[in-house]
Amino acid sequence: MKRLIGVLYLLTGLVGFAWAWYVHAMVLYGAPFGWWNVALYGGSLTLIAGAVLWWASKRRWIRWLPVIGSGMLGSFFVPAFVLNLQNYLAVMRRDPQEAVIIAGSLGLVLSSLLVALRKALQARVR
Repeated sequence: MKRLIGVLYLLTGLVGFAWAWYVHAMVLYGAPFGWWNVALYGGSLTLIAGAVLWWASKRRWIRWLPVIGSGMLGSFFVPAFVLNLQNYLAVMRRDPQEAVIIAGSLGLVLSSLLVALRKALQARVR
C-alpha cells in the first residue's frame, strides 16, 4: 500500500507540474508572472519530494510534505474548477477528452490531499 500511495503522490505532482508548465507557457493568470505559477510549481515540487521521501524515510514529519503539496495544488485546482464549471460543461459537449483530463486532474489532486491528510493524522496519533 505504501508504494501505491507514493505513486499517487508522484503522479499527482507530475500532473500538477504539467499544468504549471501549461499555465506558465500560456501566460495565464498574470503576464508575464502570476502567483498561481508559484503555487503550482511549489506544490508540484513539494509533492514530488514528498513522494520520494515517502518511500525513503520513516520520519513522521515527512508525512506532512504531501499534505502541503496537495494543499497548494488544491488551492489552484478547486477554485479554478468551480469558477469555470460552466465552461467545462461546454467543453464536455465539444471535446469530452479534454473534460476528462480536467476532471481527472482535479480528482487526482483531491484524492492525493485526502490520502495525505489521513496518513499524516494517523502518523501523528501513533
